[in-house]
Amino acid sequence: MSNQQKGPIKAMEKLFLCAKHRFCVRHKYNNFRKQHKGKELQKASWKCVKTQTILEFDKAIDELTSLKPSARETMLNIDLQHWCRAFFQSEAKSDIVGNNMCKVFNGLLVESRHKAIVSLHQDLRTFCGQRTVGKREFGIRKFIDDFGLRTWEKLVANTRGSRRCKFLWSGSNCYKVQENGQDVYMVNVDDKKCTCRDWDFTGIPCRYAIVAINSRKEKAEDYVSNWCRKEKFKAAYGYVVPIIEGMNQWEKTEMPPVRPPLAKKMLRRSKGKGL
Repeated sequence: MSNQQKGPIKAMEKLFLCAKHRFCVRHKYNNFRKQHKGKELQKASWKCVKTQTILEFDKAIDELTSLKPSARETMLNIDLQHWCRAFFQSEAKSDIVGNNMCKVFNGLLVESRHKAIVSLHQDLRTFCGQRTVGKREFGIRKFIDDFGLRTWEKLVANTRGSRRCKFLWSGSNCYKVQENGQDVYMVNVDDKKCTCRDWDFTGIPCRYAIVAINSRKEKAEDYVSNWCRKEKFKAAYGYVVPIIEGMNQWEKTEMPPVRPPLAKKMLRRSKGKGL
């Protein structure tokens, strides 16, 4: 996920051919509201982003068009697969549409950013090493059974929401679930899919899937994706950042020392006199 910078987009397309690239919707909305302001347009635009099926998206974009026709063109000027959940692929098991993780990372490195390249790398290594150890030693304590805190909270919330749903019938491994006597969803328990697509995105059984799983007298916890479990968390933070001695311990070589880049005069708007 990036903030629509051209550099990362080209690099990802070249180095990671199978990776799916998403854009931070917060930055997209900041550009959107320059031309289309107002609370109603804000709600309508975010509704388009968070839709999980193509049918829901079509309804949401029509509502946005009814408020302001020109907003539709602005909203669709970027490929839908980069910012709308309804067009995301389900392999990543993540429905995140914001780039807050990178913002937090950049915020922690504000001072280091202005240092020389060697000092900057040392700060990066120190930060990554401390964070890895902290997650591995202390982050694991927040797990409940085999799941992280957010995964467990979402599973509990979906279990409560399943009380409003009713199991109708099943055909082989497909189940029909009705909510509030109106909406009907099809659940495939073996493939871990639901037509609401929430289970597909997050890897956590949705409320409709939990109804189908309960009808089989099984536990919803057994159907949570492996990407949400403690084993994957340990694997993600299982590596160790190698320790490097300080510059005072480095051996001298015949290579030239690292020099800062030549200063360039940046182009600026001339301060001419006003007319």
